[in-house]
Amino acid sequence: MTTPAMPALFNAFEDSSIKIEFSFQRKNNNEHHIKAFYTNKLAAPMTGVNLQVAVQGYMKIQLLAISSNEIAPLSAQQVTQEMNVINS
Repeated sequence: MTTPAMPALFNAFEDSSIKIEFSFQRKNNNEHHIKAFYTNKLAAPMTGVNLQVAVQGYMKIQLLAISSNEIAPLSAQQVTQEMNVINS
């Protein structure tokens, strides 16, 4: 049995210091799983990263904790954060 391929990444935000990419997976007709991948483009560690997400009033979001409170210097996609969006 083969492992499903990781969904393509969507570049959600990027500037000279950080890049945030999302992968999207549909769990069922009403629920989607989103995973954020953080890339630190600086030669210094990054701390205090805070992702804020909003959805329409008819939806619910569950934002899970970030995998690490520090993003290592020049690291790509080592820190992640997951969320679930549900159509109510």
